[in-house]
Amino acid sequence: MKKSDTNKVGFLLSNIKTIQFATIESAYQEGSTGDLKLRFNFGIPEGKKWLACDADVEFLMNDQPFVIIKVRCEFAIEPDAWDSFVDSEQNEITFSDGFLRHLAVLTIGTTRGILHAKLEDTPFDQMILPTVNIVDLIEQPLTFDLGEKKVSTQYK
Repeated sequence: MKKSDTNKVGFLLSNIKTIQFATIESAYQEGSTGDLKLRFNFGIPEGKKWLACDADVEFLMNDQPFVIIKVRCEFAIEPDAWDSFVDSEQNEITFSDGFLRHLAVLTIGTTRGILHAKLEDTPFDQMILPTVNIVDLIEQPLTFDLGEKKVSTQYK
């Protein structure tokens, strides 16, 4: 797919799941320096023309997580767009880095809202997931072998 084609991909956000959420108050130390760990995982649910994007976020203090959230957004891709990504000879599908970044931005924004709602009226209600430069995390296209039952990859 050409870079300019990224803007023409028909898709819709079809499902949102909060896969994991936890707060660990004992790991939090007021006044200590915190850190953020963020990973993205992309996968194709078996038998669907969907691309799932997981945002896995940990707020850390002294290398120990004190807030953990993992959110999955599933994007249904328009059949003609899906077919245009498929290399039927290789039985592979390739998504451009620009399209992956776009889905990751939508997923991290969704995660930010879920995190806000879950932390409201808790000791961590001032925690906000900061903006993230996705370009630094997703730098290349991603190819999946459609012959595998479970296909996924991870960006850190």
